[in-house]
Amino acid sequence: MCGSCSIQLQEIRASIGHWTGVEKRKSVRVPTNDDAVLTVLGPEPSGHIDTRILDTSKEGLKLFIPRELMTGAVAQIHLRNLFILAEVRYCRSFGTDFMLAF
Repeated sequence: MCGSCSIQLQEIRASIGHWTGVEKRKSVRVPTNDDAVLTVLGPEPSGHIDTRILDTSKEGLKLFIPRELMTGAVAQIHLRNLFILAEVRYCRSFGTDFMLAF
């Protein structure tokens, strides 16, 4: 693992609390680093928001976003030629940005 990746991993672990090493998810998350465009559809529609997808699984996405979204908000994510409709599970502060899970 490179030094930059190691630092990024430490920051992510710190942001989500103490990491036990035990995976409790139903589906394995696959790391990615894809640019995407997010549009909030409700409850308060927004314009396009540039974002970066951090990982994906059968049941969800995790991404960085420059502003906070409320839990339960419905959004459309545009990735290449794919459109995904999703509901925000959580949104947590991460430095100057926010980590968001669908």
